[in-house]
Amino acid sequence: MKPKRVQSPIKKDHEYVVTDQKGLIQDNKNYLFVKRFTAKEEPRRLQCGIYLAKNYPQYTKISTQNKLNFIDGLFCEMSECLVYGLYVIFNSTLYDEYYRILNGSTQVNSTEINSMPVPDIKII
Repeated sequence: MKPKRVQSPIKKDHEYVVTDQKGLIQDNKNYLFVKRFTAKEEPRRLQCGIYLAKNYPQYTKISTQNKLNFIDGLFCEMSECLVYGLYVIFNSTLYDEYYRILNGSTQVNSTEINSMPVPDIKII
């Protein structure tokens, strides 16, 4: 993850995850990725990157590693506008500070992310 976005390929060894493990394979659609582990000295606990499926039309599936949490639409694909809106919310100082109150650890758990209040989709 780079600031604000997901970059691929990065031309490093072992850059692609090849697996049959269902939890690591997702449909190629829009996501907001959130890093699961951050260092204590990093200024932000919530570090997000935008993944847009249109940037990788050659894939029907993508693979992720367990160092990422990802936010997607439960019942329908998220629009680009919604992904960017969620990025703004989760990348805000307010949400970062709120998350630090919920969890003093450097690990960002999906349980805490799921429990964070989010504005109605029409507002986002």
